[in-house]
Amino acid sequence: MIISFFKLFILSFLFQQFWILGLSTPIKPYMLMTILSCWLILLNLRNIRTKLDHNFLFVGVFYFFMICTWFWAPVKPIASVRVLGILLLMISFFQLFTFYYTFRFKFNVNVFLSSICSTYLILSLVYFLLGFYFRPDVILAGVERGFFGYYQDGILPRMRGFMDSPNNLILVLIPLFYNEIYLFLKFRIVSKLNVFLIVTCLILTMSSTGLIALFLPLSLYFIFTRVRVFIYGAILSFVIFFVFYYLFISYSEFSELLNSRFNRLATGSGRFDLFHFIFVKILDSPYIGFGISQARVLLEGFQGRDLQSTHNSFLEVAIEGGLFSLLLFIICWISLFIEVCLSVIKKFKACILCFIFSLLLVSSANMMVYVEMMMFCLFIVLVMIKDSKSGQDSERIMSR
Repeated sequence: MIISFFKLFILSFLFQQFWILGLSTPIKPYMLMTILSCWLILLNLRNIRTKLDHNFLFVGVFYFFMICTWFWAPVKPIASVRVLGILLLMISFFQLFTFYYTFRFKFNVNVFLSSICSTYLILSLVYFLLGFYFRPDVILAGVERGFFGYYQDGILPRMRGFMDSPNNLILVLIPLFYNEIYLFLKFRIVSKLNVFLIVTCLILTMSSTGLIALFLPLSLYFIFTRVRVFIYGAILSFVIFFVFYYLFISYSEFSELLNSRFNRLATGSGRFDLFHFIFVKILDSPYIGFGISQARVLLEGFQGRDLQSTHNSFLEVAIEGGLFSLLLFIICWISLFIEVCLSVIKKFKACILCFIFSLLLVSSANMMVYVEMMMFCLFIVLVMIKDSKSGQDSERIMSR
C-alpha cells in the first residue's frame, strides 16, 4: 500500500496543470500528496528509513538563507507566500527521499518511470491535440494562451501537456529521456517508443531552450562515448533539417511559424534585454539583495510585460539574496558534479553528468529555483547516483 502511495506521489509532480480553484495560492497535486505523506510517515514511523546526505544539506542551507531574506523584503505578503512554498518544496523533497530509502530494495524508481512513460506521453499528446482542435473556440471565448494541453505563444501553437507551460513540460521530458539512457546502460534494454515519444513531445513544445538543453549535452556525450551514434544522429539531424527547409519554402503558414520562432531566438525571446535590466538592478544591492520574491515587484512595468520572474535562476537568486545566496546556489550545483565525479562508476558517470548539465542549461534560461519540477529532477538525479552504487540484482528488479 505504501509503495503504491509512493508511486502516486511521484506521478503527482507530472500533473502540474491541475489545482484546486478559488484560492489565492493554487493547491497542486504534489502539495496534497505532501500533506498526506506526513500522516503516512507518522503512522509507519517504525518502518521508515531515511538519510540526510550532504546534497540535501547544501540545498537546505541555501533555502534557509533565502527564507531569511524575508526580513528585509519590502513587500511582505508575496515574500511570505514564497517562504511557505519553499518549506513545502523541502518537505516534499525530504519525503520523496524518505520513501526512496525505505523501499529502494523493493521498488525501483527508474524502472517505474520507464514503465509509465509511453502512457503518460500518449495521453499528453491527446490532451494537446484536443486543445489544438478546439483552438478557434478558445480564441472566440477570450481564453488566453492555455487550453487543455495546448499553449498559444504569439502565433506559435506549443505543447504543454499536463504541465503549466511548455518550459515545465521540458522538465518532465529531460528526466524521462535520461532515465531511458540510464536503464539502457544498466540493463542494455531501451524502449524505442519511449524515446520516440519524448523527442516528438520535445519538438512540439517548440522550446529552443529545451532542444539545446537536451541535444547539446547529448551530442557531447556521444562524441566521447559512442562516436558512431553521434554520426548517425548528425545524419538524422541533416535529414530533419532538409525536411523542415522543404516545408519552409513550400508552405507559407509553416514559414510564418518558423520566422516567428527565429525572430524570438534573435532576442532570446526578450530575455537578453531582461537579463541586462536585472544585472543593473543587482548592482543596487549586490550583497544581500532585495529579499525573497521581490524580483516580481522590481519587474512590474518592464517593457509593458507581465513578468513573474527573471527567467534565469542565477539572476533570480542574485537579485533576491545577493552574492552570498548566489554563492550558496552555485555550491549546490558543484556538490552534485563532485559527487558524480567521485562516487559514480564510469559506466553511468557521463549520463548523469549530462543530465545535470541539461538542468543547468534550463536553469539559465528559466527561473527554476522555486519550481517543484526542479526538485523532482534533483530527486531523480540523486536516485540515479544512489542506484548506480546500490548493487541491486538486475533480474530481480526487472521482474517486478
